[in-house]
Amino acid sequence: MVNKKNKKKKNCTIVFKDSYRTRRPLLQHLFRPLLHDTFSYVTLTNALEEMGLLNDDDDDSKNEDALLESYFSEWYLHCHTGRVSNLAKVSLLRVNSNIARWLKARVAASVDARLEKEHVGKDTVLLSTVYHDWIQNCEPQHLTEAFLLAATCRDAISGVCQKREVRTYGRVYNQNVLQPWETLLKRLRLLMFVQLRLYTTTSDENNDAFRLEAPLSLQNCEKELNWNRIVAQDELRASAVHEELVALEQQCSNNDNNNSNDNATTDVVAVWRHMQQACTISEEERAEYLVELELTQTILGYVPHYYQDSAVLCAHRTMLLFQKFKQYPQRLDLLQQALSHCRALSTLSGGDYALSVRYAMWQTMLRPLFQEYLFGEQQQQQHNPDNEDDDEEDQQSNNSWIQTVGKAALIVLNLMEQSMNDDADNNNNQKKDDAANKKRLSDTATNNNNDDNNNWPPFQPDQTLQLLSQKLRQVQLH
Repeated sequence: MVNKKNKKKKNCTIVFKDSYRTRRPLLQHLFRPLLHDTFSYVTLTNALEEMGLLNDDDDDSKNEDALLESYFSEWYLHCHTGRVSNLAKVSLLRVNSNIARWLKARVAASVDARLEKEHVGKDTVLLSTVYHDWIQNCEPQHLTEAFLLAATCRDAISGVCQKREVRTYGRVYNQNVLQPWETLLKRLRLLMFVQLRLYTTTSDENNDAFRLEAPLSLQNCEKELNWNRIVAQDELRASAVHEELVALEQQCSNNDNNNSNDNATTDVVAVWRHMQQACTISEEERAEYLVELELTQTILGYVPHYYQDSAVLCAHRTMLLFQKFKQYPQRLDLLQQALSHCRALSTLSGGDYALSVRYAMWQTMLRPLFQEYLFGEQQQQQHNPDNEDDDEEDQQSNNSWIQTVGKAALIVLNLMEQSMNDDADNNNNQKKDDAANKKRLSDTATNNNNDDNNNWPPFQPDQTLQLLSQKLRQVQLH
């Protein structure tokens, strides 16, 4: 511990060191009373007063409040690994819990201090250190704890501000004060829903290519993640039939039937219960529980502003299926599904996505497979004098596989030729379409900037498809 002198008072503020190894056991001991019965609450209050962290009349009280909130947040997020269910019981489910009482006391002191100088309005973020420094910057592995902490803080703020709103005749407006926490909770809820559906640590041949590579956080979800790819992964876990997925996307394009963050249907009891049940079942049952083609159970239903063009999602489904076929080359059913989506690109208004995606799939997926099977190790190991019968069966199987993949490759090459002919015939129309697409993307980005809370995560142009288009143009120039 480090003693920090207080200028006006004889006592000092006790500050913990920066070392995680030293500080966190002390935090566990300090905030342990919040996990016990009601009378233990006084123990924590007395300890904080002795440490100089509850001097509300001091000039440095704001710094001390921020420090205390930081200690509490670190204890809540990092000192309960593997005990999330117990944390939920003592903070949210227990009536008048010690954690709720302690947070309400901190909120009440903050509101009363603000009321002496100004109104508590829309721009006020209570428990700001918890909000900005800890929940918004929480690590992906602590997403569940961050959601519980945000829900607990929101309930504490609501309980205090409702009473202050009546007492101060509107100087404290509860709805405005809760708005930043409501928005944060909806974002965390969306990330938890996506993570429940797509992230798993176990390997599964059926869903390996359709799962997230890493857990989500508020930092990486806005710019680092490709949400078109995430939506396509979620669609393929539900169905690989192109027509069914197009019908689902058209349903989602109807603004009256989506569950975006600005729609009241996200807060109905049925949606909450569905997501809560998904959290309680085992990981093995979760995939079967969340595959029904209902809009309230799909990721696209919660991010409808990402439904800009069916061709974009179809392009990502095509690439995902080809990638999975490259990972499991003996599964020819994946190849047929990929070809189905690859053909469908011709019927959708995808600009030059059709040609660029088909060219990329030929160059990176099909051609390397041919090289491996025709000129790789398998060609050298196909003759084995000890097992001639097995070698003959393997040879027949390889010939059948090569014929099937060869037909698929010819189909992709023919589709590429068709795309090039279509681009040559419709060059003028393509320029008009490109201008219209650029204007639509610009308008979408403007709308998202004007109302970021309603359309989150903010819409971003698809960098993956743009990169494929740039590579295709470079090939055409050469």
